Amino acid sequence: MQTIVDKENNILSNLMNRVLDYRNIHLAYLRAKNNFMNKELHNVHEIDLFEKSIPHVYDEIKSILIGEKNYTLKPLELLNKPKKKLDNQWMIRPIVKINFFDAVITQSVINVLAEEIRYMLPISNFGYKLNSSTSDNMYQYWKYGYSKFVNEEINCSENEKYRFVVEADIENFYPNINKQLLIEEITRVLSLEKTDNDFVMWLNKILKLSCISEDGEEKELDGLPQGTLYSPIFALFYIRRYLDSIKSKYSNVAAFSYVDDIRVYCGTMEEANAIFKELSVFMGKRNLKLNENKSAIYQVDEHKKNETKIMGRASNLDRAIRDEVILSSKDKKQMRERLSLLLRELNELYKFEEKKIEDKIGNFVDYRIIKLLEDDDEEWDVNLIRFMKMENLSSNFTAMWHALFLSASTLKQKHEFIETLNGLLCNEDLLEINYVKYIIFSYMYRWPPEELKYSEEKISEQLELHVLCSSSTMLKAILTNLHPDWIKYLKPYNEYLKGFEDFELQNLLYSLNINSELNSIYSKYNSEKRIYIQDSMLFHSSISFDLEDNYLKTEDFKKINYKKFIQNKNGQWGCKFENCGISLCEMTLNEFFVKSVLTNLASWLDYQFKFSSQRIPCSVINPEYIYFNKENNTFTLFGNPLYKNDIFYYEPSNKIWRESFIKLFEVLFEIDLQSGINIFNKSKKINIWQYRILRKLFHNRFNIQEFVSFILEAINGEGNNIELSFEQFQLEKTLNHYIKDFKSLDNLFLISVFVENSWKNGAKECNFYTLHNHEHARYLISNIHEIFMRSDFSIYLNSKEAFRLFAACFLHDLGMLSSPDSKRLVDYTKPDVTNLISNIGKIINNPFSKEKGIDGNHLKLPYIYDIHTEVEKIREGIVRKEHPNVSERELVSDYPTLPLTVAERRDIGIISAAHGELKSNVSKINEVLHDGNHPIRLKLLSLLLRLADLSDVSRERVRQEILERNFKRMDDISIFHWIKHLSVNSLEIKTIRNEDIKEPVIVQLSIIHNYLPTGKIESERLKNRCGQMCKLNLEDDGLTGGALKGFFEEGKNYIAEANCDFKYFDGDNCNLTCAFVNESYNWFFAEIVYLNMYLKQNNINVQFDLNVVLDENANKDFYFVYNRNDKHSAQEFMHKFF
Repeated sequence: MQTIVDKENNILSNLMNRVLDYRNIHLAYLRAKNNFMNKELHNVHEIDLFEKSIPHVYDEIKSILIGEKNYTLKPLELLNKPKKKLDNQWMIRPIVKINFFDAVITQSVINVLAEEIRYMLPISNFGYKLNSSTSDNMYQYWKYGYSKFVNEEINCSENEKYRFVVEADIENFYPNINKQLLIEEITRVLSLEKTDNDFVMWLNKILKLSCISEDGEEKELDGLPQGTLYSPIFALFYIRRYLDSIKSKYSNVAAFSYVDDIRVYCGTMEEANAIFKELSVFMGKRNLKLNENKSAIYQVDEHKKNETKIMGRASNLDRAIRDEVILSSKDKKQMRERLSLLLRELNELYKFEEKKIEDKIGNFVDYRIIKLLEDDDEEWDVNLIRFMKMENLSSNFTAMWHALFLSASTLKQKHEFIETLNGLLCNEDLLEINYVKYIIFSYMYRWPPEELKYSEEKISEQLELHVLCSSSTMLKAILTNLHPDWIKYLKPYNEYLKGFEDFELQNLLYSLNINSELNSIYSKYNSEKRIYIQDSMLFHSSISFDLEDNYLKTEDFKKINYKKFIQNKNGQWGCKFENCGISLCEMTLNEFFVKSVLTNLASWLDYQFKFSSQRIPCSVINPEYIYFNKENNTFTLFGNPLYKNDIFYYEPSNKIWRESFIKLFEVLFEIDLQSGINIFNKSKKINIWQYRILRKLFHNRFNIQEFVSFILEAINGEGNNIELSFEQFQLEKTLNHYIKDFKSLDNLFLISVFVENSWKNGAKECNFYTLHNHEHARYLISNIHEIFMRSDFSIYLNSKEAFRLFAACFLHDLGMLSSPDSKRLVDYTKPDVTNLISNIGKIINNPFSKEKGIDGNHLKLPYIYDIHTEVEKIREGIVRKEHPNVSERELVSDYPTLPLTVAERRDIGIISAAHGELKSNVSKINEVLHDGNHPIRLKLLSLLLRLADLSDVSRERVRQEILERNFKRMDDISIFHWIKHLSVNSLEIKTIRNEDIKEPVIVQLSIIHNYLPTGKIESERLKNRCGQMCKLNLEDDGLTGGALKGFFEEGKNYIAEANCDFKYFDGDNCNLTCAFVNESYNWFFAEIVYLNMYLKQNNINVQFDLNVVLDENANKDFYFVYNRNDKHSAQEFMHKFF
């Protein structure tokens, strides 16, 4: 390793060598940039200036760290954030704002410290877990850690051996940390040598950073600051041994925490008291103490178990509560209902500890309340008043304000928003809580003055008030969030603003072009990074330091000519530019050439990743670095280690590889990908193979090696040249919601393509059936999603279950495409075969069916057609009745290209077969199987598919034009079902919640009809027609036996039929309407009854209701056939049918 000395020629320590590594400084920049804490205080302009000054700014930072350049870290800006108001006094949380340049300097030191103490940090503390040593984010995402904390608490509360739990919270944790003790312990555990004094010096500088108030008063900060990236790691190190003595003395306890929120589960009250005392003693030795209001011992009873589960629900029901679920709701009102329900449940369950529970889940519920604002003016006004009162300034008020800002759609609302903020500025309380003032100023100038219809006088008046009377801190709040249209109005204040001796403020003025002069490293090194051609050389405009690069050297491989940039003596990077052909950006592309580009690129990259340990610059996939020579049919790829600062990463960055691929696909596919896969915005057509690649590219867990292999798979896949439909694209949003691993998502997508291709020309045996194709499948999945949402996600599926259910939605009717088996057609034991023989015999033996011809007697042509009709009937009947089992059989034993495992084929086959089974057979399905650690509740999945299948009742399944052309060829049963579908406008799904939270959520399914048949039919005739199918006599083998009373009686118990226009479970309405509803929906009603029984038995807190409702604009009749030759009305048909 290179020996580094400071300005006095002292040899620097190994720790300091690591700090000064340019790649470590670059990592510090990335981590400071990605710091997720207090995002509302981030200055993106400063970050942008810093980025444009790379790599020179790294040399400046290195000089400061080594001591060659005198530099003093700037004081931390202090902002007091309100927690709550007690006795007319604000309880505050002091938040600090660190200058970005200083943040990178400090983080360069903290990166090295983190690796030194990584394994000394408490394993059982789930808060602020360190990421990998080269990750762009220092800490793991908070949700993962909190999920583990909640799950651990739920598991412990359900473990019978734990009867008591110690809950402890450290009072004013960060401010009370003894910094001197902290640095002494760090020094001791690192076993530092004499040459490590420089490293300790920087740790001392960081810990002794002072803070500065808004009025410029500089003072020492108590303990650790809140808001810096380094504070959590120092804090966790400070209490690293808080559970050591407890675990050594009490081996049977379960002890864990989330930062300063501690849990210890134990068996006896004596142990709990001793543990509580032990914790208090430990904290006392550290200058800390437990918060009396938040620390106590609780018995682990049902009350406590429920509390832990609800805390889990509030924070970690994954799909059920996170943003994507809320965002996928139909409207904001629905979102409001869900979260208000959660709060209502908590308040009902914990009346005596209501405030405590609300505080506990505040981080999660408040975070989502930003989604709860209505679009209507009245609701917006109510929330403006509510959330902008001083007494409602909770710790998360910024979320509410941001929601108000985003949802302000009218000029009146925008004026009211700003005027309300101006009104708050006059409140004297803001002297105590200046964080609120900072947030106020950050919203004042986000809308352009033209949009606000401000006059010149109004603009001047507002700027005079805010610019000339504000501190530098508040001016930065304005400028950081300034709409560009305000800049011209701020330029006259340039001289005044230049008078502030604030480094960050002056950088902002320069960045916004208010002040064109700036004396700082940013202005000195700020330059555009690009490539240019000069003297047959391709150069990069930036330079870098002499770093060991380990990049692949120039080589030729088949059709790829790879040329690596090399560094000359002036520090410039470039390479020869000869006979390269034309740039990819300048070419006219067709699909064949696009596939050729990707195949050659991906094959070359795949080979390099598998067989070479050298790095590949990500520039090789940027279209500006790709050239094609038509003469020799070769591609030239230029490898530039400086592109996207690639050389400064410790290891290849998946992030910059993904960004480079986005640029490539924007050129190759001619679409804009800057905001994700938004491919239908400009009616752009895209093929299946292209879409699969883009989905992989934008999936959360992008890995470059996996991606290039997938490109080759997608390009070479069969049937992938088909154009993607908008409907399939829309469905993906729902599927992503339930299935997170890409392989399963892609497999489900391929299944959908397979089904769509299979149904391309319809089903030969079922010409006049309602749709059972891919459109039907998509409808089922959408309905299932809607049902889950309306049940408040009381029905929860894991990813493996969701995959099986949605795959079954596509595959359950696949058997309809297969002709009847030849053995089945000649099975004389089957009633339909013997009936066919009998009917054909009657046709042949009819004395009028024959006529004489030249060669003797033969059947008349009409009778031949009758025989054909009889044959078609039996074939159709077999397919109709037996297709569920055929689907299962074929899934298990056929279609090898379907991307399904043996277990998945088995399970999906069972679910598919179940959609046509009697309930007695469904009840025999295994309750739970397992796929690895994942339970698969096959019976529940089967019932959900049956419910979704029955719910596809709308007119979208049929087309009246087809009925008009073919009704004479259809039997009466088919015509009946087509008319039934034509008479349905929609299926509405609503949520009904009971005030008593112990009662289940009701999901109300309402079939909205535009027509229901009416009129009188002789009662005897109707009774004879309905016979055993009458609802009073209907037998259903899933609803009889034991204590069950049969379909009709059980239906009255399990189905409320609230708000319906026809009450099915009324025994006194024997008429044509009843006959129609019974014929149409008796199976649906029976299924709802059976499903409700299952849900109740399995403690799933939801029940279903089914209603038949007439649309307010319903017709008394309609023509299902209306053309020049024929008119046939629904009423006429129904009277004849019944």
